[in-house]
Amino acid sequence: MRFALLLIAVLTLNVSAETYFIDDLVIETSSDMSDPSCVTGGKHSILVTGSIGPDSTFAVGRLMDQRKPCMDANGEVITPINVILESGGGYLEDGYKLGKAFRDRSVTTVIENNKMCASSCAVAFLGGEKRIVADQGSILFHAPYLKQMKLGGKERINCVLPKEELQALNDYYNSMASVEVGDRLYERTMWYCSAENGWTIKGGAAAELYGIATQTFSGSAPLSSQSLSMESIPNLGGTLGDCVLRNAAMTWQLKWLAEDARSSIKVLSKAIDERKAEAEAESLSDSPRYFPTQNLNKYLADIIKLQDLAQELRDYSLDQGWSVDASLLNSIVQCNKI
Repeated sequence: MRFALLLIAVLTLNVSAETYFIDDLVIETSSDMSDPSCVTGGKHSILVTGSIGPDSTFAVGRLMDQRKPCMDANGEVITPINVILESGGGYLEDGYKLGKAFRDRSVTTVIENNKMCASSCAVAFLGGEKRIVADQGSILFHAPYLKQMKLGGKERINCVLPKEELQALNDYYNSMASVEVGDRLYERTMWYCSAENGWTIKGGAAAELYGIATQTFSGSAPLSSQSLSMESIPNLGGTLGDCVLRNAAMTWQLKWLAEDARSSIKVLSKAIDERKAEAEAESLSDSPRYFPTQNLNKYLADIIKLQDLAQELRDYSLDQGWSVDASLLNSIVQCNKI
């Protein structure tokens, strides 16, 4: 199986944001180590989008193990790791494994507004010790099935599975919720033998009524680890972006700069400025200048690209003995350096 991984990592003194691309799976993480309520550990979120399969089980498990949740002086967890799920499903067996990994680590699973967690994603979601569904979030369950080929090459599904496999699903539901909730969920699940449709619950209130969710929220990002404040992250948001943009604007003085490099600086500067403006337009009234995690990752990735380009040009300037030009380019590279 093709395995392609692109890692974009941004580390400051107290905050990190990373994005992983693995086949059709995308995992975005954010960590805030600056909260004074955390005597040890920090506040972490992991956003999982794409297929549930061996990659998701391995990668998410490894990322959870690399992060220590926010704890008080007594070693009690104050804020568990939050795992946000957005997936159309995948393999049932990996749904089991991912859900058990969540429960073993006492994480909180989340489905956000206008997002769907279906099939094996729904199975994994149940593993959260706390399970949160937004008012406009949806979760879908359907019967497990096997894909078979019909005459003529057309594919069909078969939901008539061995009794022990169906019992395993019922047992999993019971272990993650309760016998009452699990039996009801299993009964409703088995009504739908379909690869596309299923028993769908929309909104936290309905999910909580059926015992699927343990709590609800109305906003799109209620968890502190779901968005990062420029005010609480020195040198990361406005300060870092402003520094890079201000110094990049001075590169017009470099007469020797090749057209492709000059164009790249303009494109990246424009992207950084637009993402910064977008984040400020979406800001919360009581907490100004918040970046949603996905926008933050892209914003920081563009900054890294621009700083990497500036570093290459700086090194070239030093080789040519152009110390003034090298100093100008170094001012971009050194933004946010302590």
